Amino acid sequence: MARDKGNFYEASDWFKEALQINQWGPGQKKFERILKQPSTQNDTYSMLALGNVWLQTLHQPTRDREKEKRHQDRALAIYKQVLRNDPKNLYAANGIGEC
Repeated sequence: MARDKGNFYEASDWFKEALQINQWGPGQKKFERILKQPSTQNDTYSMLALGNVWLQTLHQPTRDREKEKRHQDRALAIYKQVLRNDPKNLYAANGIGEC
């Protein structure tokens, strides 16, 4: 809501606060649902957020290397899609660098 009102810094603060709670599932599901809608299937913000969710799960302690690889591949695929839609998107390029 803050983002839609043009309050990008406030939206960023809310997003960071949500990430600190460490509950990725609900956020992931919401962004996936947004991206399934024809009118928002290429929404850059949602794609980046979903890529960030997958990337952030890589930083969770786990011993399942296969699961880590899957999450890394998903994040990478999303960031690449953002770059195909917007070749100058620095957030997607940074996400690829973090993968």
